[in-house]
Amino acid sequence: MSTNNSDRCDVCHETRALVSAHKLNAHAVACPTCTDGDACPSCHGTEFRFMRDERGYRYAVPCERCGPVKARIKRFNDARLPARYHEATLEGFITRDSDGNRNVGNLMELKTRIFRTATSFTPGDQGFMLYGIPGCGKTHLLCAFIRYLTLEKGIGARFIEFTHLLSSLREQFDRGRGDTSVIAPLVSIPVLAIDELGKGVNNEWQLSVLDELISKRYNQGKTTLFTSNYPLDPPDIYGSDSSSSHMSKALKETLAERIGDRIFSRLFEMTEFLSVEAPDYRARSLRTR
Repeated sequence: MSTNNSDRCDVCHETRALVSAHKLNAHAVACPTCTDGDACPSCHGTEFRFMRDERGYRYAVPCERCGPVKARIKRFNDARLPARYHEATLEGFITRDSDGNRNVGNLMELKTRIFRTATSFTPGDQGFMLYGIPGCGKTHLLCAFIRYLTLEKGIGARFIEFTHLLSSLREQFDRGRGDTSVIAPLVSIPVLAIDELGKGVNNEWQLSVLDELISKRYNQGKTTLFTSNYPLDPPDIYGSDSSSSHMSKALKETLAERIGDRIFSRLFEMTEFLSVEAPDYRARSLRTR
């Protein structure tokens, strides 16, 4: 949401929005410095301006000053990014060691690649799967990508942690509402980001629900993004990257074993698999922000 030079703001750095942690989720509000809060000077907070046609009739049009900003802020808040990642941006993703002397693993390459994907993205594009050991930066990159799509491009998106999806489905099922009430909104959203795919799956019902969700999104041409801590199966077909020293520390069970061959095969049609080759940032004292 860039503005021209005369509208530069030192508070929000031209994003026209301020993001903070609010309870469980990241939450954005309009920057009060450059948008005057709710009192837009163009529409006085109504989000509409009145025009007259050639016959003199008045009609309303969305305010071109605050309307797009508020719409994108709503997109961001509807995405429900975790509060702990409220500061996650692609620009702020750290790729060097704690001394800043060298790049860690392939983080620089991935950062550049995902940034290019974000800037050229349109709904319906192929998604991606980030896989690697816990703590290597997968969720930061995923959240930063969703932040860019919502705040910068105004694209609708939704983030959900996989175990939370399963618990929501179980809750709805126990209430007799069935799976549709939870799955339907996740099928229709333009971009769905599922974090920690494979975590907590332990029965056929959960796998059938996951299969239904992924299949419906695939059939409707929706973009779906994933992260997973589990290695791929079999590892040798992906080259030497997946057998690196970083991946050797990953969970022993494979992703295919966690989610089943049918769902795993469908992911290849929907996403590009991207290995995140870096040690746990806690162990390497590399702080992401």
